[in-house]
Amino acid sequence: MARVYKRGGSYWIRFTYPGQEVRQSARTASKATAQQFLAHAVEERRILDRGGRQRRTFQPSSERFVAEYFPTLKPSTQRRYRVSLKQLQPAFGRLHIDEINKTKFSDFVAARKRGGATNATIRRDLATLSCLFTCAITWDFIEINPVKIYGKRHLRDAPPRTSYPSDCRKT
Repeated sequence: MARVYKRGGSYWIRFTYPGQEVRQSARTASKATAQQFLAHAVEERRILDRGGRQRRTFQPSSERFVAEYFPTLKPSTQRRYRVSLKQLQPAFGRLHIDEINKTKFSDFVAARKRGGATNATIRRDLATLSCLFTCAITWDFIEINPVKIYGKRHLRDAPPRTSYPSDCRKT
């Protein structure tokens, strides 16, 4: 439980955040200011993930992906990735990237199938997302790429075409 208490002439804050006790001076004689300081300190801890890094949402991560990674791609690949990012935005836009997991992928795939997207299109969207997560690992936003551990066997491509050699002999 978070609380504010007076010690000497100034207020202090005290709270426990996942197993770690935080105790520090608010450096104020006003209880209201100390309560605001406490709320800010709790919020600051909440936005940090388990590794002590700031949690990032999908939207700014995808913007950085476009700004930094797109210049290395061919124009046609950039167009394809932009189309996929537009499809990924409604499903993942407000989530933190460390919250995106296999369950969220399943929901996304089901929604895309209901919308009439083909398996190949959904695979392309997931490939774009995987590339974004690989960049996020490089930027130290997350530890692993969850798309790589998501099973895509149910998103089969069209069966391979069978072609037989033609009889090219002229008689």
